[in-house]
Amino acid sequence: MKKGYLILALPAVLLFFSCKEEAVPSAQEEVDDMLNNDQETLLEDSGMVLHTGDDPPDITNPGGTGDGDTTYVAEDLDCIVDTTGLYLENLYYYFRFYNLNTDNTISLDYTNNYGTDTASGVGAYILGQNSSFTVYAETSGESGGISYRTVSAYTGTLTSSGITGLKYAFIMTWKSDDPYGYLMGVDEFRIYEEGDGLLEYLDTYPGGLEPGPQEIRLHTAAGGD
Repeated sequence: MKKGYLILALPAVLLFFSCKEEAVPSAQEEVDDMLNNDQETLLEDSGMVLHTGDDPPDITNPGGTGDGDTTYVAEDLDCIVDTTGLYLENLYYYFRFYNLNTDNTISLDYTNNYGTDTASGVGAYILGQNSSFTVYAETSGESGGISYRTVSAYTGTLTSSGITGLKYAFIMTWKSDDPYGYLMGVDEFRIYEEGDGLLEYLDTYPGGLEPGPQEIRLHTAAGGD
């Protein structure tokens, strides 16, 4: 009889150990998978501050009185690092952050003021401490009819007026057919900052923007114009 009990007990023991739950990756681990060591070093060596920490400010609900869906406007984005040497200036973009969760996942969208360059995060996390933060994201977008994907980072400080000291970096990881080289190449990257140092809040994310030519001043990496 004792042997019978032992035989019956073994499947139960095996079943118990087979049901052990796998550990859920932390936000930092997910970011490390998203932005590899070479990419992280590339951005940091170019002057990009990448914050860590699991207690970032809530940029989706500044002041704690909104609906968890906030848009910020950058009226004068200037490129400060550019591996293509073009250094685009005076860009006008809207950045929307929403759906912040306890696991530090966050949703984001962006568009320029003509609606000719739009994208959304397909995976994004926010890390930081106190009022300083970095949003790390994989984005999928379209510009001038060309689809693209990037890994990107948004770093800044949340204040009562908006986001100050914003730096926005992205690395092109894929793009669709681009025979005339309209978009930057794969593995090229840029870092932008807001000209007046402040991204202010907007009540709503813009929609129905009419496509049109965006005037962009260019200068060379040597610093012309």
